[in-house]
Amino acid sequence: MPNRYSEDLIAQILAANDIVSVVSQYAELKRSGSGGYVARCPFHREKTPSFHISEDKQLYHCFGCGVGGSVLQFIMAAENLDFPDAVKYLADRANIPIPESGAHYSDDSYKRKKQLYALNVDAARFFYENLNSPDGTQARAYLRSRGLSDTTITSFGLGFAPDTWDSATSALVKKGYSKAQIVMAGIGIQNDKGHVYDRFRNRVMFPIFDVRGNIIAFGGRALKNEGAKYINSPESPIYSKGRNLFALNLAKKNGTETIVLVEGYMDVITLHQNGIKSAVAGCGTALTAEQARLLSRYAKTVCLCYDTDDAGRKAAERAFEMFDSLDCRVRVISVPGAKDPDEYVRTVGGEPFQKLIDEAKTVAQYRIDSLFSKYNLSDAAEKADFALDAARILLNVKNAVERDEYKKSIALRADIDIRALEDELRRLNRKNARRTVSEEVRKSVAPKTRGTQIALGDIEVTDAAKNAQSALIRMVVADKSVYNAVRDDFCEDLFADEFLRSVARYIKELYSERGVCDEAAVFAHFASRESLLAQVFVARGAENASVKAAKDCILRIRRELLDAKIKAAEKAGDFALLQKLISESKNLMKGG
Repeated sequence: MPNRYSEDLIAQILAANDIVSVVSQYAELKRSGSGGYVARCPFHREKTPSFHISEDKQLYHCFGCGVGGSVLQFIMAAENLDFPDAVKYLADRANIPIPESGAHYSDDSYKRKKQLYALNVDAARFFYENLNSPDGTQARAYLRSRGLSDTTITSFGLGFAPDTWDSATSALVKKGYSKAQIVMAGIGIQNDKGHVYDRFRNRVMFPIFDVRGNIIAFGGRALKNEGAKYINSPESPIYSKGRNLFALNLAKKNGTETIVLVEGYMDVITLHQNGIKSAVAGCGTALTAEQARLLSRYAKTVCLCYDTDDAGRKAAERAFEMFDSLDCRVRVISVPGAKDPDEYVRTVGGEPFQKLIDEAKTVAQYRIDSLFSKYNLSDAAEKADFALDAARILLNVKNAVERDEYKKSIALRADIDIRALEDELRRLNRKNARRTVSEEVRKSVAPKTRGTQIALGDIEVTDAAKNAQSALIRMVVADKSVYNAVRDDFCEDLFADEFLRSVARYIKELYSERGVCDEAAVFAHFASRESLLAQVFVARGAENASVKAAKDCILRIRRELLDAKIKAAEKAGDFALLQKLISESKNLMKGG
C-alpha cells in the first residue's frame, strides 16, 4: 500500500510509542541481557520464549515464527490493522494529531475506503429503518419465526431491503453519494444502459463487519423462493470475502481461546443469542487460507461445526488442510439429530451445545468415526479396506501416545487384532520411505540444462551469506565512517535478495543526498516491509561496527555468492560458466 504519511510523521509516532510498553500489554516480558527482553510469542504457541525485543533499537523479532518489525508492525499484527489504521492507533495512543489534508494524505485509495465505510453505515441504517417500517412486516415475521429477539436483531444490525427497483440507491444518492460509489460498494448494479438499480431486493439483510467493527459488506436472504436463497456483496476496495469472517468482530471480544466456525449467518446469530458468543461463519465461500490464519490469530482452538451431509464433510476435510500448517488446534463438533446448529440450539438450547464444544472430537477421531460409518465390518474384504484406511489416518497422528490410544480404540471397536493394524502402519511407513528415496533419485538424475545464466535471484544463498549481509547493513547504518570506508564496495550485487538490494540502494541514497542514515529512516521508508527489516536489525550477539569487520563481511559475502553460483552452474551443467566462476573464485581467494 502506498505510504500516505511523511517519514517525519512516522518517525515521530514511533519515537512516542516505546515498544516495550506496547508489547507488554500483549505478552509477559522478561529482561534478557542489556537492553533486551524475551517473551513467549503472542502470534504462535510456544513453550520456550523465542520472541526478542531490542529496547535500544525499538524492534522485535520472533526466531520461532519469523515475525518482526517496529512497534508499528507489531500493532498491525496484534490488532489486525492495516498500515493507515495502525499509524492512527499509535498516534492516538501518544496524543499526536494527524493532519486531515496535505502531504500526509496523498493516498486517494484511503479516502475512497473511508467513503465506502461511511456509505455502508448509511446503507445499514436504511435497511434497519425499513425492517421496522410497515414494509418490513414480513421480514420481521420471518426473523421472529427463527426465534430471534428484538435485542438480537438490533445488536446484529439486521435489516430489510424492500422489493423495489432502486430505493436503496435513491436514498444513498440523497445522502450525497455518487452512483459510482454505490456500485463500487456493491449496493447497486449498473446495467448496460448505464442505469443503477439495487442489488438487494425483498431480502433480510445481514451487515458484515471486519474485526475493527467497520461495515464492509452485506448478505441478503430471500423472503420468497425466487432466485438465490442468499446473495452477498461482491468484492470491493474494502471487502474480500475470502479474508473476512461474519461476527469475528464480536467473537474476538468474548475472551475465550476457542472459536466455533459454522456455515451460516443464522447459525451464528442463534448461537450468540443462546450464549455461544464465540461463533463465526464464512461469507458465502469455503474456508480460505487467509481466514484460517485470521482465526489462528484470535483462537488457540477452532471447533468446526459444519452440516452433516456430504458437502459438509468435504468442507471439513478442506478446512483440516487449511489449518494443518498453523499453530492452532482443530476440533470437530457433530450435531446430533439436527441438520445445523441453528436447528439444534432452537430445539434444545445453548447449554447442550456448549457441552458439544467441550466434547468436540480431534481431527483423527472425526476421521476414524467417519470410517466406521463408511464400511460394513461384517464383510472380510471391507474390514481389510477399513484397516488400511485407519492406518492411513494413524500415520498422520504425530504424537506417539495419542496414536497408541487410537490404535487400541480402533482394534477394540472394529474387532481387529491390533498387531494387524500395526503391520499396516509399518507397511505404509516403508512405502512412504521408498517413495521419498525414489523422488530424490529422480531429481539427482534429471537432465541438465546447458547455457543457463546464473542470476543473483536464482541462486541459493547460505545462512552464512545471509548473516554477513545483515551484519554489513547494520554496520554501515550504525557508523557513517564505516560506510565511507567501504562505500565503493558496498554495492547491490552483494545481495541476492531483491528486498535487501533495495535496502542497500536506499542506504546509499540517504548518505548521498542527506549525508546521514539511521535505522529510523530506513524503517520509515520500508514501513510495509518491517518484518523483513527486523530480521536484519534484530540479531542475537550483534557485532560492533568497524571498518575491518565490514570489509571482512564483504569478502565473506563475495565468497559465499561465488560458491552458490558455482553450485548452480554445476546443477545446470553449464561447464563454460563453471570454469569462469572457478577462475573468479581463485582470484578472489588470492585477493582476500
